[in-house]
Amino acid sequence: MIVAVFVLAAGLGWIVMLAKSFGKNGFTVIGAVAILVFFVGALMLLFALSGLGDRLSNGARGCTENDHGTGVSLRTSRITLPLLFLFGGGAMYGIAAWLDRHAGVGSDLLPASKNNSSGATFALIAAIVAAVLFILFSVGYLAATVELYPDGVRRVIRFPVLRRVKEQFVAWDEIATIVPTKVKGSAQTGGYPVIALELTAPREPVQHKLWDTPDRVSLPTYLMVCEPNTLLAILRFLLTDPDQRTLLARPDASSWFTPPPRSTRIRLSEQVSGQN
Repeated sequence: MIVAVFVLAAGLGWIVMLAKSFGKNGFTVIGAVAILVFFVGALMLLFALSGLGDRLSNGARGCTENDHGTGVSLRTSRITLPLLFLFGGGAMYGIAAWLDRHAGVGSDLLPASKNNSSGATFALIAAIVAAVLFILFSVGYLAATVELYPDGVRRVIRFPVLRRVKEQFVAWDEIATIVPTKVKGSAQTGGYPVIALELTAPREPVQHKLWDTPDRVSLPTYLMVCEPNTLLAILRFLLTDPDQRTLLARPDASSWFTPPPRSTRIRLSEQVSGQN
């Protein structure tokens, strides 16, 4: 929280300083807007990484689908969106600073380099890098949703920029077992945690090459707001108790996915350890 207040204060202070130069040209105005976008992204990223947003919401809500009826929808976290704000704001600011420097004697956007062009050159290079990252993250930006219904599990992957939607539905009787595992990631990450729905029969073609295989459809828990152990326990419960699946249509079903407070989980784990 202290870091968030500091970031907000720094952003507002910078904007107030630039406001004094609004009358000179439009590049300063663009720079001020870019700073605002950048610091909004920084605050969103701090909010997401701190887990505060996840504590305020478990990412679960009721949903209704024409073919499957009423169930529970689980959304993914929104880490990519703050990054788009950061890269977009940084690119805007760098380009505006470079143009402002070449439009006159100096640039109010580069107070430390008013008398030389090195700062403007660096700002342009940084802007190009930020713009490339913005484009890459925009094209690759996806929003995944996992929906649980009395008749099965539906995974929806949306690519907003590409305007593409991929849907995968697995009926409960098509699931042989449910296991936590990891899909291959980079050498630095060591893999991404997922919940694998092992299928009773192979399914082709594979929809998502990172998450799926012909024998399984995976739920990307590393992207989801819902606590993964809670989701795993509920999925296993519903797989082994068919009569209880209709409970997913209840209005309060989304509350199942809210784990107990951290203090309660620690206390319960200590009790289990003491018993062992």
